[in-house]
Amino acid sequence: MNVTIQGEVHGSEEDKEAILTHGLESFDCLLIEGRKPEIEIQNLTIGYSIFIIGYVLGSWIQSTIETESGVDLQEEAENADIEYNDQIDADIPTMYQMVPERLKQVIGLILLLLIPVAIIGVNRLVLVLYISTIPLLYTGLVDNVGIRFAGGKRNQYMANEIVRIADRENYDEAIVLCGQSHLYGLTDELESRGHEVTSHDSNHWLRYPYLILKKVNDVITAKL
Repeated sequence: MNVTIQGEVHGSEEDKEAILTHGLESFDCLLIEGRKPEIEIQNLTIGYSIFIIGYVLGSWIQSTIETESGVDLQEEAENADIEYNDQIDADIPTMYQMVPERLKQVIGLILLLLIPVAIIGVNRLVLVLYISTIPLLYTGLVDNVGIRFAGGKRNQYMANEIVRIADRENYDEAIVLCGQSHLYGLTDELESRGHEVTSHDSNHWLRYPYLILKKVNDVITAKL
């Protein structure tokens, strides 16, 4: 299977528009990093509860700052007569379980230990702001730091979903839109399975930190 991957900075309309330049008509399906909107509320622990609160707050903030470009990818896929699937990422409970329990405990403990530091060193307004953002900080750290230590399990999950969908429908050409942070890992996962992959970096200026990290990782890997 041939896979074209377009990296994106979430919320960037530039990247939604960029994926159209690849010509959707030449693909069998458009697959997007996303998950079902429902959140499983069961087997709640304190950590998972805080994670859910942070996830909901983060999703709300992202939706308020997104700008409208008039690009509806689902409509564009329908016009190109190809399958549209925007749920190839792991759901919230699965994603949370990917992170080692000990690491989640360490992240939570660090955030809690900063509260007395804030009490001693800053004014009340800053303290209130810090406490109110703890769910966002916890979710962000678990998602971005914790899953990195989990060995790229989200990339593996999405690669499995892409292959599963392609095998089920006998697709030969797939185009994928995913976060820039997943672009290189997802490319490696699919190539390791024998698929031909063409990847494109995000057009957003926030892509540069990821490009720098990739260069550093390439240099370190070359020296090992």
